[in-house]
Amino acid sequence: MPARSTDKAKPAGQTNGTGLRRRLVEREILERAAELFAERGFAGTTVQDIADALEMSRPALYYYVKSKDVLLEQLVENLSINDAKELEAIRRRRAGEPVDKLREMARQLAVNAASNPHQTQILAQSKHHLPEGIAALNLEAERSVVQSLTWALEQGVQRGQVRQMDQHAAALAIVGMCLWTAWWIGDIPVEQVADQIADQAVASVAAAHGDRELSEPGELLRAARANLERLQASLDS
Repeated sequence: MPARSTDKAKPAGQTNGTGLRRRLVEREILERAAELFAERGFAGTTVQDIADALEMSRPALYYYVKSKDVLLEQLVENLSINDAKELEAIRRRRAGEPVDKLREMARQLAVNAASNPHQTQILAQSKHHLPEGIAALNLEAERSVVQSLTWALEQGVQRGQVRQMDQHAAALAIVGMCLWTAWWIGDIPVEQVADQIADQAVASVAAAHGDRELSEPGELLRAARANLERLQASLDS
């Protein structure tokens, strides 16, 4: 456990080293808070609980985090908004085939979820209870993620790389496939899982001679679950 903090307010013009230390401390606070939220629920966790878990004084914690709502906003920034920005950057890049961009988008989602499992779980569990302003930011980011994936699927259909299907439903299935890694990642290397998830995401929609088209959301979800089961089996073997 970290030593009890005695940090006091810092003057403006922090050095790069101080700025880095602050980011590291803020990340540790966010991760520990997410663990407590998952264990006790958001409403059942107090700021004092978080301070105690970190062995920090309450005033020291307030230097970094003013309220629990700020932690929720940081979760949205770290997860949904970060994913939206990364997928939009992939989408806007000139080079690359649609199917390759789709794989890269899925990999980004899987890496972020698998690298931040507690945060991903608590955001999924709390999204319908977010304060109005934070909920709006999260919803906008989630829609952006789905739009980027849908765009890649549409472009893939035009290039003959992706089967004709309900692209919106397929995008939602891919999001679910990628984010679900947060619930079972355990000690499996993140990069290994992300690579396989990305390949499975592409395989679930790829055009192939003689393939039957999947157009119903239920079919797409069943195909995604089957792919995840095969992935889990290969990782466990």
